Amino acid sequence: MTIQFLGVSCFKITTKIGNDEVTIVTDPYSDKVGKLPRNLAADIVTLSRRSHEHHNNLEAVAEGAFVVEHPGEYEVKGIPIYGIPATHEKPEPKDYHKNTIFQFTIDDMRVTHLGGLDKPLTDEQLAQLGEVDVLMIPVGGGDVLAAQAAADLVARMEPRVVIPMHHKMKDLTLSAGGVEPFVKELGTKAIETDKWKVLKKDLPQDETFIVLLSKS
Repeated sequence: MTIQFLGVSCFKITTKIGNDEVTIVTDPYSDKVGKLPRNLAADIVTLSRRSHEHHNNLEAVAEGAFVVEHPGEYEVKGIPIYGIPATHEKPEPKDYHKNTIFQFTIDDMRVTHLGGLDKPLTDEQLAQLGEVDVLMIPVGGGDVLAAQAAADLVARMEPRVVIPMHHKMKDLTLSAGGVEPFVKELGTKAIETDKWKVLKKDLPQDETFIVLLSKS
């Protein structure tokens, strides 16, 4: 599995299923926020908040992708996808508060993308997600989790790897803080890279570490 970070909560995840390469794109964002790569294509696109410009720019991805935007259980191109609702605290405008957490099983690893989450998960939601290998979590505050709340949630979930998202980055118009307070709060090993390739056997066994991805 290879993970690239395109900014905000948008990731490009690629893997091989048999002889076929499968690509997932999460939460493509509006060009009011920043520029996504040209010719961005995917087999699967997930939209965690369909009514919010940080998460819903389906037009930025080439036609033909299977779009998942609601809670439920899916299997696309051999990849199981599980979506659970996580209501956003802000009730206005209509539907603005709807957020879906998506969990993918890729190369026998559970990859969980929290979307635009802005409050702690309940015990029931944690039980639904089960063990998490790779957690993509918003950390920049504003209308998503801030550093302390994100670190507290990581401590409850105990993933093997954490990838922070929705934080201040160059070339993005985003009302969010930087990633540094989250890294400090978590106080664990951090790896910086522009593209992360991983096999399940490479995941840490007895600790959680942070993968800081630069914007692709």
